[in-house]
Formats: sequence, structure tokens, C-alpha cells
Amino acid sequence: MEVSVLSPDRVLYTGDAHSVTAPGTIGSFSILESHAPLVTTLEPGLIKINSADGEKHFVVQDGFLEVRNNKVTALLEAALLPDEINADDVQSQLDKLLKQQAVGDEEMKSKQKQLDYLRVQLRYAAQ
Repeated sequence: MEVSVLSPDRVLYTGDAHSVTAPGTIGSFSILESHAPLVTTLEPGLIKINSADGEKHFVVQDGFLEVRNNKVTALLEAALLPDEINADDVQSQLDKLLKQQAVGDEEMKSKQKQLDYLRVQLRYAAQ
């Protein structure tokens, strides 16, 4: 099946794959060839692509994923490769954000979204 992983600033991956695992908002799920059509939202986590070239990982903030006619397209708000993550920088950002006060529902949701993405980055930062 054909897979595309896209963020606003770059194409992270295009190519064939045997399977894709993604962090859905109601839980992680996998896609194999001939999967039924699907459109779903994604939450902070790890997209794993298993291809003939091996496994590729992408740390994602959130976005949407569509499956149709053996084509998987992930449209992401933000994404990084694990080796692009500097754990010390992420920890510093996390500490700073935790000290900031959020007022109102929208600010709280925005802060929580940022916290979740930073925590996922720490979890999957290249060792």
C-alpha cells in the first residue's frame, strides 16, 4: 500500500509499506493492505511504518489519517523524526510550560495539547 506522511513544512515520508501503526484519539491502531476506508483523528504519539526498507518512526503532535484504496495519508499539525529531538531542549520547554498559568478553557486545552506533545517527544527522543 502507498503511504504519505505530511506536515505543513515538509513531506516526511512517501512510499510503499506493509503496515502502518498510528496513535488514534481512541487508541493506537494498525493498517494493513486492503484496509477498509477510514478517516480518523490522531493524538500525540508515534506513527510506525513497516516497509521493505525497515521500520520508520515519526513523533506526531496530532492530525488526521485517511485510508482509501490502499493509500494511507497522514496530515499532521507537527511531526519530528526521533533523532531530531533534543531531550534537554524538550525538558526545558516542558518545565517552562508547566510554570505558565493558563486562564480559561481554550488556554487550558492549548496548554494540555502542548504538554502532551512535549511528553511524547521525551518518550521517543533518540537515546
